[in-house]
Amino acid sequence: MLRTKDGRTLAVEEFGWDEAVDIIAKTNPDLAKTMNMFDSVGDYRFYKASYSFGGEIINNGICYLPLSDGGSISFKDSQLPEILQDDLGYNINENPLGLVICKNAESYLMGDAGIQTNTIISPGQMFGIPRAIDDTNNTSTSALAFDLDAGSRSLFMLTKISDQIYHNRLQEYYGTTMAAPATPQDHWALFKDIAYKAGSPWRCEVMFFSRAWINKLKSDEWAAIVKRLTHIHRASYTIWHKVADIWDNTFHEIEFNKQFAKYYSMQSIDTAKKLFRLAGGVSYGFKPATNDDSAPISLIVDAYANLYNKSAKQKYTPIIMEAAKFDRRGRFPVFYSINHSIVKQGELESSKNKSQIARLDEIRRIVESCRKVILTDKSHVKSLHEITLDTRFSYYHSKPENYDRINCAGLLAEEDERFLNAEGNVFPNASLFFKGCIKISHQ
Repeated sequence: MLRTKDGRTLAVEEFGWDEAVDIIAKTNPDLAKTMNMFDSVGDYRFYKASYSFGGEIINNGICYLPLSDGGSISFKDSQLPEILQDDLGYNINENPLGLVICKNAESYLMGDAGIQTNTIISPGQMFGIPRAIDDTNNTSTSALAFDLDAGSRSLFMLTKISDQIYHNRLQEYYGTTMAAPATPQDHWALFKDIAYKAGSPWRCEVMFFSRAWINKLKSDEWAAIVKRLTHIHRASYTIWHKVADIWDNTFHEIEFNKQFAKYYSMQSIDTAKKLFRLAGGVSYGFKPATNDDSAPISLIVDAYANLYNKSAKQKYTPIIMEAAKFDRRGRFPVFYSINHSIVKQGELESSKNKSQIARLDEIRRIVESCRKVILTDKSHVKSLHEITLDTRFSYYHSKPENYDRINCAGLLAEEDERFLNAEGNVFPNASLFFKGCIKISHQ
């Protein structure tokens, strides 16, 4: 068992080559197969770190290791054993190379306006590849720009969970001292604390590759491994890497020719463009969480279903939303809400006199106008045409009023089986998320 110099136990296991390859093979068999082409000669150590939900893996460009008590310690901490400092204490030119082998992790940017998901890293996927295979003497590349946490950082519950009387039950049962969250952006911290206080066994496991292994990538002998890592990295690219400029130019032409700026707010125009990127699987929307891949969802749902809702007059189904990309090969939609996005203050000012449903309808009209041009003008880029042809945008609001092209949000409970509506509970169609919600689905 690995310990810090001051005696704290690390939730980290050390493995040799053969053991590590066996573990890697379970989630990334291609990498394991390539590694098996080489003899395990040499002092190559691998470290499997087990992070509790919400544990920081990378923060401000610095990697952290988990402690068995749920805490963490920086790679650069002087209390880390010398062997770990040497193997994993990468300097600014050597960001860590890691392979997620159990559960998910979320890479994100945290700004004043909220969280912006960069990517969800699932078992078998890696992070830190570019820096591992680049020349470490090249100091021009900046340090990691994104933070990385174990589990979903952007998840939230659809219903309000700010009632202090009901929240008291959670405090009494779990011993949490955190206040009832005021906004959806505050939900994650409370969920993390509940999981910690409940002793949740949920763990995101990451296999780290030691400095000696990374240095060996610079030799010609390991060209096959470098090629495999390069392939893994390129496989993470989306269509946006190839067509970003072309798509942007197309939307600019439509915006100019249709004089959108004359009739619509810039916020609505930008949102409409974002919806097409969501349809292309470029950026992230949200989906109902149905398993524990990104968080101890079952524990959190149980806490709110059986404690928070215990004596509530209306027992709302505790549905948790998590970040997700639209899978064009899958059958489920993703959702976007105009009330749950990063919006600049200037954009807010440009549409502050419009109601939420008026903004939603404005976005609908822009999207439909773009769709018509893209589908009728054969000169537009093929990828955008195909995605537009294959995608349906549907619009929802808790109270559609007289907007006949905007659906009642309550219909989503019937349209999507992932919105599990437990018997006797109420579907939260009045959630702020649904007061301006767009569903991106297949035609």
